[in-house]
Amino acid sequence: MNMNNTHGNRVGALLLATVTMMAGLGIGAAAGIGVGTANAASTVTGENAKVEINEVFAGNTKAAGDADDKRCDWVELKNTTSGDVDVKGWGIYDSGKKAKKHYTIGTSAVVVTDTVIKAGGYLVVYIDPDTAEPGLGSDADSVYLTTSSGDFVDADVVDSTVWDASTTGVSEMSDTQSWVRQADGSFALSDTPTPGEANPGQSDGSDSDDDGTIADNDGVADSTTGLYLKSINIATDVVTIASGASGNTDISGWTIRDNKDTADHIYTIGQGSVIAAGGEASIDLSVPGIGLGKDDSVRVFDASGRQVLKFAWTTTNSGAVFTINDKHSDMSEQGASNTEESTDNIIKDSATAIFLKSIDVGSDTVILGSKAKTDTSLAAWTLRDSDDSHIYSFADDAVIKAGSQISTGTLPFGLGKSDKVRVYNASGTLVLQFSWSGDDGDVVYVANTDADGMDIQGDGAVTPTPSDNAMTVSKWAGLSMVSTLDQENSFGAVSSDGEHTDGNLSGLVYENASKTLWGADNDLNPTLGITGPKGAGSINKFVSDGSGLKQDSSDGWSFTLDGISKGGKQLHFKDGTGGVDAEGITLINNSSDSGIFIGAERDNENKKVPRPSILKYDAKSTTTDTNGDGAQDMTASQEWNLSGELATAGLTFAEGDDANLGVEGVAYVPDSYLTAHGFTTRDGGVYRPADYKNSYAGLFLAAIEKNGHIYAFALADDGTVTLVQDISLPQAAINAGYSGPRDLTWDGEHQQLLAQGDNDSGSGAMIATYTLSGTGFALTSLMATPAEIAGQNTEGFAITPDAQCASVAGGATGKRYKPVYWSDDGVSQGHSLRTGYMLCGDGTQTQSQTGQQGAATGSTTENAGTSGSTTSGSTGKGLLATTGSDLAEASILAGVLVALAVMLMALRGGIRLRASNDSSAKDSSINK
Repeated sequence: MNMNNTHGNRVGALLLATVTMMAGLGIGAAAGIGVGTANAASTVTGENAKVEINEVFAGNTKAAGDADDKRCDWVELKNTTSGDVDVKGWGIYDSGKKAKKHYTIGTSAVVVTDTVIKAGGYLVVYIDPDTAEPGLGSDADSVYLTTSSGDFVDADVVDSTVWDASTTGVSEMSDTQSWVRQADGSFALSDTPTPGEANPGQSDGSDSDDDGTIADNDGVADSTTGLYLKSINIATDVVTIASGASGNTDISGWTIRDNKDTADHIYTIGQGSVIAAGGEASIDLSVPGIGLGKDDSVRVFDASGRQVLKFAWTTTNSGAVFTINDKHSDMSEQGASNTEESTDNIIKDSATAIFLKSIDVGSDTVILGSKAKTDTSLAAWTLRDSDDSHIYSFADDAVIKAGSQISTGTLPFGLGKSDKVRVYNASGTLVLQFSWSGDDGDVVYVANTDADGMDIQGDGAVTPTPSDNAMTVSKWAGLSMVSTLDQENSFGAVSSDGEHTDGNLSGLVYENASKTLWGADNDLNPTLGITGPKGAGSINKFVSDGSGLKQDSSDGWSFTLDGISKGGKQLHFKDGTGGVDAEGITLINNSSDSGIFIGAERDNENKKVPRPSILKYDAKSTTTDTNGDGAQDMTASQEWNLSGELATAGLTFAEGDDANLGVEGVAYVPDSYLTAHGFTTRDGGVYRPADYKNSYAGLFLAAIEKNGHIYAFALADDGTVTLVQDISLPQAAINAGYSGPRDLTWDGEHQQLLAQGDNDSGSGAMIATYTLSGTGFALTSLMATPAEIAGQNTEGFAITPDAQCASVAGGATGKRYKPVYWSDDGVSQGHSLRTGYMLCGDGTQTQSQTGQQGAATGSTTENAGTSGSTTSGSTGKGLLATTGSDLAEASILAGVLVALAVMLMALRGGIRLRASNDSSAKDSSINK
């Protein structure tokens, strides 16, 4: 179903149009207009306003052999004046409005040599996909035409249009579709791109009678004024008139009538009433007492008495809402069989940032969430299931607070195993929708992080089953309080509305020698203030400043935006294109000298297509800000796409929601450890590194969100990837509320794999410990996290080495703790990065073992924040594993080490020895 051509525009343009509207209407009071909502399409400035965006093509093939009208994105301009117009130097911008990501007419490639548009003529601006910007989103984006180039200037905007799935009716526009201006000035999807020609159905707007007067219009859209009837709600007597015109429309003195012409059925619009270009006005006819009935009509007349708009209906539904179709040729009853209503799922409304947060089929409850920065009134909003007679109306005073949520409570009708939820705004427009079909009458669907899809609570594949077989979850072995590390509001776009405003910090890894915390951010755009399309993820670098960890201010790792220090280098694929959805991060042998390895789910610029991958980046490479958005850019030196190998294990990804269920966490484990401990391959054979093409003397473990499994891969520098082992997620862990691995940390000091889970299951974020026993890794224990961490969308966890164990203020007497770090894939109380303290064994410090996380240098304990609470000391039962197997006898070397320890620690207590015939796994622990 088509909205107007600016549905979902940015706050700045929306505010401009709303102010224009309210000024003209006297905030609706004098004019008698109830709700004046304007969605700005363009800013009209003199003759420049007569050059319009006429058609947009965003489904380019990028194929070298294709013609420009297929290979390139393009924007067609139309000169509606009677004279020629030279548009040389004018700019084309997308939703980002960036100075270095725009097209200058007459300069940018493909170069337009003749920039003069003849009267009534067209100019097609081709945007070369290899050498020019901006690349337009085929799923959702905006185009702005300005009379200037360089920095975006609102006052120079001549025309604009915006599209998304709710307005185009498709998830993405193909190379046979375009976004076209129609006869009434509104935009709609066309299956016939016509670069340089009139669009299908476009007319010259001539509706004059022989005597020169303009004839009455009996339709729902008027080509003379560009106005159309957007919706009619007979239950509330509200009529919404929208504008597709490029200029403002003065409707002072206009009248609205139902099917009667008597004085008491005529509503006159007050003086000074203006509908802004691309805006709309909702007019409450109940104010003068005109009631709309089941068999009735709405007629709109201008000040001269010409009938401008008309629609008549007959219905049996006293609560019917009529909405205009995509082509603006007719109106139909919402929910009726002939309604041209989108069947696509719409999880988030791009105009209000309201989204379907959860649907509890068992309790018949729906929760709406808000990603907006302002409150949103839900007055006159309605919700239906698949039956149009099942209508839930939100209360007149219902308001969803900014960033909050609102519940319907138990609906007056039941949700079924195969059903849908549809939400309509006050204009009767379908803004949210989700359909499902299954066998579970108690299923709960929850929105994913980006609110562009819904998953079964617990991610479906890791859904608890009714069983007593559930692992015990031990208490957090450390201090209960945590503190924040990042500057307030340094992640995300806290002061903006839009599609994506949350921070997106994900995986973490701590580099011991340099005391550096590395982080993966899956979409840096919100942090850059770009809240429309998803963009490139990033690598973030936090370094010690003596008192804690801060964003690295050197080598372009950080930048300042709106007075706030932010950080991250944006990540692109090996060919320099795309935006990597960076989720996991790891190092080889705990050193960034060998590269930084990123686990990714997809290309954010093609977000519906799965691309589960591991990519390699050089942290020391020279970088620049190639696109002018404020952050420097990094290009991968290698990419390993895991799709093919995962398919051999029976795991495949479909386009759509599966694209967001790929690689969540990655960790590197050295061959020396794996071979020494009997690691086997997926066919049961002994793992022999020489059997695989492997450039890194170890395996990369990747946690997959779709099924909760961890897969071990051998990677080679020529791009070869080989699946070695599949590590399943036990049902007992799922039954305990563990959501599955979201980040992986190889703790070489204690020979264990740590897997941080998030709170998707609603049971709190937990840490799973996997140990190599027998033939492969197995999940052996679960541990809770501090309350503040447990309730967040925790997607990253990193530990420091035992060399940082120390007594901590607030800790138990005689116990020692070391810093750990968590990331929140979101922003909670203004922060996304937190630190806490984990207990070091029984208050001990353990020597490093073979396969260790990495050599720690120095003995200074890194101060990672101060905990303000005191907790009782935890016993060793609640700890992550810290010891090896018992030794039969000590070696001479071990004896020497112990003797040295005696001399150094004589004042601190006794000595306990553990020994093993495996001299590579020695461990001596000193009681404190």
